[in-house]
Amino acid sequence: MITLLEMRVEAEAEYSEKLFLVSDRSQLESIRTGLLAREVESFKANCRSKAKAAAELAENVDQDCVQPLRNLLHEQDQLFKRLINQSRLDIAQVDDSNGRVRSQAQAYFEAAECAEKFIHNYQELKMNTEIPIQKRRSMHAAMLDSIRSAEQKAGIYRKTLPDANKELEAFSAKANQTQDKLKQFEEARCDLIHSAINQFVVFEKFAEMNNKYDVKNFADIIDKFELQEELKAVCDDI
Repeated sequence: MITLLEMRVEAEAEYSEKLFLVSDRSQLESIRTGLLAREVESFKANCRSKAKAAAELAENVDQDCVQPLRNLLHEQDQLFKRLINQSRLDIAQVDDSNGRVRSQAQAYFEAAECAEKFIHNYQELKMNTEIPIQKRRSMHAAMLDSIRSAEQKAGIYRKTLPDANKELEAFSAKANQTQDKLKQFEEARCDLIHSAINQFVVFEKFAEMNNKYDVKNFADIIDKFELQEELKAVCDDI
């Protein structure tokens, strides 16, 4: 919308400039007497009045419609960049937390699987009298170590989960806040665009009222034109 308003400002400014050129032309200076001369001057004055109105419209739309929108978009752009940067940091933090949880879960599962294998092997071999007791003791000790390792890693994994869940909840809350802020951005833009369009309509109506007034004055002069009287006035001037 800001681009459309800027194009309208540019069009009004160009229209105003060209009308000022028309109002300043002096090729018709030979028409100096009678009502016809007044008609020419009235025409030029009408162009000058429209040029001023177009210039005022361009200036008003630029100041009261374009500039507020441009300022809002600039402000929101800066806030949006900060939101994006913070969101990236939050995502990286959650990814890091999830990575730790996955790593600790994998370590626990691998330790538990290893412990199960030690338990299974020990159960099979402990009743075998042919295996020296020293080896059975060694296998029993290894089994206990693997069980303790699995329990230790399970404890680490279980302790990590609450913190990870809290971080995930915090991330979800921040994501909702970011979504709310983006919604507020959109609402502010829509509201300001609506306000800018309404303001533009007000400016247009004011310019139209001035234009009708100028046209009426111009028409009143034209209605008074009488050819014979004008010819007589020109002859008298000669």
